[in-house]
Amino acid sequence: MALNNGRGAAAIKSKLFITLAVLLTALMFSGCVCGPRKRGPQYTADGRLKIVFWHSMAGKLGEILNSMIDEYNKNNKDNIFVKTEFIGEYATLNQKIAAAVFAEIPPHIAQVYETWTVKLKREDAVVALDKYIDSKEVGIDKNDIVPALLKNVTMDDGKIYSMPFNKSIPALYYNKRLFEAVGLDPEKPPVTWNDFIEYGKKLTTIEHKGFLFNEYVNFEDYEKEHGAGSFPPRSLKPGHTVIWGNAFISDPWSFENYIFQNGGRILSEDGKKAVINSPEALVAADYLVDKMKKHRFAMRTSGREHQNEFIAERVAMIEGTIVSKVFMQSSLRFPFGMSTIPYNKINTSVLSGTNVAVFAYFSEAETLAAWKFIKWFTDTDQTARWGIDTTYMPVRKSAYETEMVKEAIKKDPNMKVALTMLEKIDFEPQVAAWFECRAILGKVTEALVLSSKSPKQILDEAVVEMNEVLELEEL
Repeated sequence: MALNNGRGAAAIKSKLFITLAVLLTALMFSGCVCGPRKRGPQYTADGRLKIVFWHSMAGKLGEILNSMIDEYNKNNKDNIFVKTEFIGEYATLNQKIAAAVFAEIPPHIAQVYETWTVKLKREDAVVALDKYIDSKEVGIDKNDIVPALLKNVTMDDGKIYSMPFNKSIPALYYNKRLFEAVGLDPEKPPVTWNDFIEYGKKLTTIEHKGFLFNEYVNFEDYEKEHGAGSFPPRSLKPGHTVIWGNAFISDPWSFENYIFQNGGRILSEDGKKAVINSPEALVAADYLVDKMKKHRFAMRTSGREHQNEFIAERVAMIEGTIVSKVFMQSSLRFPFGMSTIPYNKINTSVLSGTNVAVFAYFSEAETLAAWKFIKWFTDTDQTARWGIDTTYMPVRKSAYETEMVKEAIKKDPNMKVALTMLEKIDFEPQVAAWFECRAILGKVTEALVLSSKSPKQILDEAVVEMNEVLELEEL
């Protein structure tokens, strides 16, 4: 049901907003419920129209974002002032947006995932941007948006309710020194799943630090000495270290990539049924499990431990997002490489990251100002700069042809992974219930490596659970 002035909040039936009724009540009792239409536009002391932007860019990424926005505030000729507010991690941002929309006090702009946009669109809470995109006065060349990103933000009604913001794909990070130590070409990372298994087994060794050189003993040789199935402990006698071929986390995004790379899907074409127990998905599950349990070159970790192990040179290869480079690079004391992640049947990656949406509770002047900022942030030069500084994917095709991007790749070849426009990209399902389903998929990835159940049993049970969530969303 549409969310309209005066009666919208009372009519909302979406579970997203119902679950936050307690928070709304707290706002009401604190006297904070005063929708934007009642208070009118806000201005700075020097008379500039204030636009509030909620985001989740922490640390260095937040510093880069604020630096760019400070520049916009200083130089834009439209008398606009964008005020950024860091909300916290994405789960917190999601909750705060839901509560703010319920109370009709949202920001002008916020980061949103596609599944959030579906729910917000259902409540008429976000603005369709098409009239601004197509405008002769303030529009942009839609054909210049990277095709995959344009497809990603185009909803089922053919309209665009958000613009790409911090989009990323997965990347393989590998230690070139350890590649050389076991006889692998440091300029040739694994391309396929089979390559990755072969490399991982070679790279899983016991390193003995010598006076003049280091000695590496493969795990297979360790087994010959200690018996079949023997596994060296992480801590050996002084001077000896276990080097793992790979460390990974139980992450739904990784499993999604493997499924798509093997020709499978997450949901049916109509988005109403889960299909993660298909033959293609089962092969993907076996790949995830076998690198640890069968081939025994992968170590399961949690949080950012896999990155820490990679930094410490106790792991030769890890998967992460292209943006992981920003956080790790200053700590790496060895030559490293980046590539797209190995694939099986199809060379594809699942897109991650958020878009930015404009909320539908403001005057036309405020909405137009919000759009003008988004237009600036996603123009050729700014999106190229954002991509170079953060390694997020540039939004415009023309950005990839700029001298600054070409120079960035020349200076650091690892940037090529982030700054090369990909033709083949897949997306997470764009249905309202996807966040709940994604949580189930997260439990699946943990069960696959920890449970005694077979992969088929785990996936079959998950399909039942996901279908219940999808059916409930249809009610």
